[in-house]
Amino acid sequence: MGRLSQLLRRVTATEAPPLGFGVTAHRPRATMLLLARVAGDASSLPGHLSKGAADALLVEAEVAGRLAKELRDLGDLPWGALVPAAAGGGIEALREAGADFLVFDPARSEASVLLEEGMDLVAVADPEASDTDLRLLESLPLAALLAPAPSLPLTVGGRLALQRLSALSRLPLLVPVPAGADGALLRLLRDAGAAAVVVDGATGADALAALREAIEKLPPRARRREERLEPLVPSSLLPRPGGEEEEEEALRGRSSARSTPAHRPAPVAAPTGPPPAHLDVEVRF
Repeated sequence: MGRLSQLLRRVTATEAPPLGFGVTAHRPRATMLLLARVAGDASSLPGHLSKGAADALLVEAEVAGRLAKELRDLGDLPWGALVPAAAGGGIEALREAGADFLVFDPARSEASVLLEEGMDLVAVADPEASDTDLRLLESLPLAALLAPAPSLPLTVGGRLALQRLSALSRLPLLVPVPAGADGALLRLLRDAGAAAVVVDGATGADALAALREAIEKLPPRARRREERLEPLVPSSLLPRPGGEEEEEEALRGRSSARSTPAHRPAPVAAPTGPPPAHLDVEVRF
């Protein structure tokens, strides 16, 4: 599992409410990631991006080579490359450069991309894809989908279109948004299946900080249906090791007891000694 997958799993997991003392000091974790996209015409990597202003970087393929040294110096900050038409040779070069994930267009990329084990894979989502095609995406080794930027203001239809992508593919979405996105838009996107938002990397440090603050202020994720707690079964009702065999043996024992005749007491043997002497009894009236 790559670093992007780990981050996505952390923000999409439902956080249990805190218990015990110190609850007031508990700070819920963020429920969405913030990704900064570095455009292909960038001449350098903005300094605030390398200092953790975003959770990860999405670098267009054209600039990955020019910024190779800066990308290697990112340390623990994950970064990925956007390569619409991915092929074997280019993927190898990105892996050697330290890329953590690859974003590709399934309609234009070689199928050998799916055999890549060194990076997380993110597919560019096609909003015109059929329901069947979206469901088939679940069978691929994908970490997420890069959704198209929704039209703003977000309509109910736009939200449902995003939710369709996520629900049918059963994959989290990376959704492009403007840097000035407010909490209401972020929450609507998150509820539609977004696990991360993608903003322009040229956005200033203050705007990114404000966006991160808006993400951290979002209420916790609602528990999904498949995450409902399972009922607890008393231990006395749980099967024990070898319990079925013991029960079968007990049944066989009871069955054999019913088929065996009931025990009868042995007859008393007649005395073998001399007969007792007769007593003369005189009866008087």
